[in-house]
Amino acid sequence: MNLPWQTDQEMFEKARIKEIGQEIADAVAKKDSTRLLELYKELSDPGWRTAFPVEYRQMACTAVLEAQANELMRLCAALNHHAAVAAYQTLQQTLAENQMAMPAAIEKSIQKGVQWMQGTVNAQQYYAQYQQGVAELQQALDDNEPLETLEQLYFALQNAAAQANQVVPQDLEQFYRNRTDYQKEFAEYQHRVNKVIAFIGIGVVVLAILIVASLFIRAQFTRTQGCSGQNHPGFSIVQKSDREELKAAATLFHPFTSSCDSGC
Repeated sequence: MNLPWQTDQEMFEKARIKEIGQEIADAVAKKDSTRLLELYKELSDPGWRTAFPVEYRQMACTAVLEAQANELMRLCAALNHHAAVAAYQTLQQTLAENQMAMPAAIEKSIQKGVQWMQGTVNAQQYYAQYQQGVAELQQALDDNEPLETLEQLYFALQNAAAQANQVVPQDLEQFYRNRTDYQKEFAEYQHRVNKVIAFIGIGVVVLAILIVASLFIRAQFTRTQGCSGQNHPGFSIVQKSDREELKAAATLFHPFTSSCDSGC
């Protein structure tokens, strides 16, 4: 059961809603943004007990959006990026609260401002990536990372610098050149040393094979002579020749053995 004062309030609100509808229509026809803003504030009052058509608030909201759009563009013109982003978020919140899409006229009016804000965000991101690339390359050079790692970080830094309209710091560039030139020269030297070692290894293997083959052939020859050629005239000649060589060797070593016998 409604109290008398509640009934009176509802009757008053119903009458006022009809008036607001007409006033909104007049203000829209006259493009009176100031009056529309006043009506929007009145409709936004949480004290209303009587429901009113949603389109009333939406029509009055246009004036609010225009005012917010103007403020947004003013901040963009002043290059106040932080405040402009906050104003744009406020505008989006107003649309969400009134279940409205962005009016085409307002969207067009703030297009350049939105592009500027997005470009500024991108520029900030690109510069942050550039700074990170500088730090990563510097750290890699200090740690003497492998050549491949240094080259990857340097190329990534070049791309980040191009996006951020920056250049690789001159001292870092020189440090990179010196370090990579040294690593390339050392790698080339190590490659030549490895080739020499490989050639030596191959030579040793070939020589070992030749020695083994020579010993094997000599052993086979000796075995063949020992089995089938002991009675051959040539074998006795070989034996005689061996004995003569032994005698000659004994003669050569005789002075040493004699002195040893007498001294010992």
